[in-house]
Amino acid sequence: MGKWLKLDNAIQKGKELKLLGLGVDGVTLDGSETNGARRRQFNDGQGISLLRAAGIRIVFIGNEKAPFTGPIGELVAKWNELPSSKSGAWPPIDHATEAGGMTKVAVMERLCAQYGLTLEECGYMGNDLVACDVMERVGLAVAPANAEACVRELAHFITERDGGRGAIRDFADFILDIRGVDPRSLPFN
Repeated sequence: MGKWLKLDNAIQKGKELKLLGLGVDGVTLDGSETNGARRRQFNDGQGISLLRAAGIRIVFIGNEKAPFTGPIGELVAKWNELPSSKSGAWPPIDHATEAGGMTKVAVMERLCAQYGLTLEECGYMGNDLVACDVMERVGLAVAPANAEACVRELAHFITERDGGRGAIRDFADFILDIRGVDPRSLPFN
């Protein structure tokens, strides 16, 4: 499932988590390359669904300078069309890029203002240097198992699995566990 590294309020922060920012390449997608071409493996749909069903807002934050297209744009559109999303049982998924030179911190601050949250009520899962600033500012920093060492050092929680290969599910399972939520009790309609 993963491991807590910093117990100083980390469990409490997990219980109070309201919004989770997710990096794209290396977190949501595995970020690997085959013969010089990106192979964007994704294997975390159930983890995202569990977090949403538990009332946690999800936002994908990418480094791209243009709106999301491809796998993430398609997944966001698909997930936001699910009956549980349309009924309001699950919060919609957001996606943001760093268009206009915004940092991940600025994106998270904008989302906090939009939803009436503080950075302490937010978490971020990142895997490389571009995630460090935001991971230092949010209440709960998370890293996939294969994150760079500098990112793992900042993390309150490191998953057992790699990004794009179950890391989000590991985190979702832990959040549900510390909240005492049986996943079978969550709304999936």
